[in-house]
Amino acid sequence: MKKLMMAATLAALTFGAAQAVNIDWTSPSVTGSQTIGSYGDGTVFALTATLSVPGDNNKDLFRLGNGDGASTNYIKVAKNLNDKQEGILKFWAKGAGGNEQGVATSQTVGPSNYTISLVVDQRNNQSVITLFVNGANVGGLTLTQDLSAPITTLVFNNGGLANVTVYTAEADEDIYAIAQEASKTGEVLPEPTALALLALGVAGVALRRRVA
Repeated sequence: MKKLMMAATLAALTFGAAQAVNIDWTSPSVTGSQTIGSYGDGTVFALTATLSVPGDNNKDLFRLGNGDGASTNYIKVAKNLNDKQEGILKFWAKGAGGNEQGVATSQTVGPSNYTISLVVDQRNNQSVITLFVNGANVGGLTLTQDLSAPITTLVFNNGGLANVTVYTAEADEDIYAIAQEASKTGEVLPEPTALALLALGVAGVALRRRVA
């Protein structure tokens, strides 16, 4: 029985977990870029990282996408100022052929490290971008146009990104819940529903063994 429970525990840690690609990329002092895969129309993915914020303001921190040109798709996160002259996280996005849209988040930031998850949901013929910081949903943006070209590149500008992970959810998983949890811990964990289903299965196996 103990062996059965140990096997169930190991399975619980893997069953239902999002598919992740760990970039493991740290670039604290130089500009650089990293290929993250190809995430286009109809896909949903999340990027989780430790974000090191500089002390000065009005700085682009990182960008998803190949550039700010008129024909490219991108999402960029920056440290700007709110009306109280405090540093805040703000992000912009633009789909090909559309206009840039931006939103200031509720998250004030200083020269420190923050764990973030940026969700890019390109389902339902629209692009929804949501930012989680340290377990809190701090802002969202719905584009009036799709990010029609695939997102393939992560570009570092200022500050620093460490332990970057890009992941997609399995069928029926709530990627927003997963991203929120990942922004607390930096780790992608199985959803409670997946664990509950697995527990029922294990209970059934144990009962069958007892009856036999």
